[in-house]
Amino acid sequence: MHKAIKLSLRSDYQSFMNNRNNLKQTQMEILHQMFPGLTYEQFSSDHPITSWSDWKNYQFSDVLFFQPTSGSTQKCKWIPYTKKFILQLDLAIAAWLYDLYECYPAIANGVHYWSLSWLPDELRGQSNNNDLKKLSWAKRVVFKNIMTVPNSVQYAKTSEASQFATLCWLAAHSDLTFISIWSPTYLLSLMSLMETHRVAIAKTLEQGRWHQFAEELALVESPKAPEQAEFILTNNQRQLWPMLKVISCWTSADAKIWADRLQRLFPECIIHPKGLFATEGVVSIPIQNQLVLSYRSHFYEFKLADGEIVPSWKLQLGMNVSPILTSANGLTRYHLQDWLKVYGFLGELPLLTFIGREATVDMVGEKIDFSSGRSVLAKYSKPSVCLIANTNSQVIPFYTVLLEGEVNQFAPDNELDQLLCEYHHYRVAREFGQLAVAHKLTVKNLEQFLYQIKMQSHLNFGDQKLEAIIKVQNLEELVHAITS
Repeated sequence: MHKAIKLSLRSDYQSFMNNRNNLKQTQMEILHQMFPGLTYEQFSSDHPITSWSDWKNYQFSDVLFFQPTSGSTQKCKWIPYTKKFILQLDLAIAAWLYDLYECYPAIANGVHYWSLSWLPDELRGQSNNNDLKKLSWAKRVVFKNIMTVPNSVQYAKTSEASQFATLCWLAAHSDLTFISIWSPTYLLSLMSLMETHRVAIAKTLEQGRWHQFAEELALVESPKAPEQAEFILTNNQRQLWPMLKVISCWTSADAKIWADRLQRLFPECIIHPKGLFATEGVVSIPIQNQLVLSYRSHFYEFKLADGEIVPSWKLQLGMNVSPILTSANGLTRYHLQDWLKVYGFLGELPLLTFIGREATVDMVGEKIDFSSGRSVLAKYSKPSVCLIANTNSQVIPFYTVLLEGEVNQFAPDNELDQLLCEYHHYRVAREFGQLAVAHKLTVKNLEQFLYQIKMQSHLNFGDQKLEAIIKVQNLEELVHAITS
């Protein structure tokens, strides 16, 4: 089966590599497929830069389905998927996967797990969230046979039940060789949940029926693998998945500390960096251990630090850039709120490493952007995880620095307050009493705490990105839960 998969990917990979010195020509061909006859100058003059607010009420045509997603600070967006758009994504996925098979042939010796695009409980039943839909139909047929977790898991009635079923199916496969997720915190959270549900997972594997969430999983088939149950009970991950070789996930910017933590949890695995692959489109993919512009997928422009907009063929080494996509789903000159750095070239193709999000937390006018948040964390005297913006409308909002330690502790923190007061708008907000004094929160079980944050949030469980700053509505409630 893996030979058939690799064969189906090879031509896309070869086309990707063979045309890497024809960036401008390839990009203009893509633009002309969507806007025939226009020069780049005419296109950029006729169409303004857009954001999701410009499209949320737009009537898209030829849509096969809408894929829900969420950013770090925004509620659910429904992204249109058309047949042509799926083919654009397929070009990127195919080139990446072929390169993955070439670099790590051992992943062809077993089965794979690709995380689903998780849906919050209130959206279950409104959308099919099978990530194989992002592949062409031919590739879906062959890939379906190597997946550990069945598509029926998405029919669980709650996110927690879905996660439990996912753990059971993963634990049932000793021949797991490859895991593809987005945020490393997702897999860390799953492994923490495995601790909580260890006995129930073992019973499920022994008897082949659900021993927890039975009602919520009525439409989901149950795995049976009694030989794996003992490894669950003994907490031996190496025996549980002796063939696991590669974990693909975000590894840069705010995800780095979590990728490092994942590496410590799976010391014999390769932690393989993902490129920038948003629900709205793909920007970069890993090729030959570099993060390369996926130049055959969409038409790309980039905003520079000074606000100038340039096409992809004008990028230069060292530039900090923010991508703007024009795609076959109808989104035109759509600005992704991400910043990347050009760190090299593969032929004419820019190599792009993720720096962080272009986003600002502004509860009362303090305007702390994510870059400022990262600077504050870097200056803080102890190794810190992130800043939490407590947005509970019942109390004066405040910021908290999240730390890992031996005891659970929550207390005012003058050091953090002083660091944040270096930013004018924060200092003004503190002086006017719009913000309360900053706090620090030390927790013993970081993964469990982050899991609780995700469950409280409106963001999707699998999609939530742990940024330099995250918003929490009821921090005191979470603190009480872990300190009482």
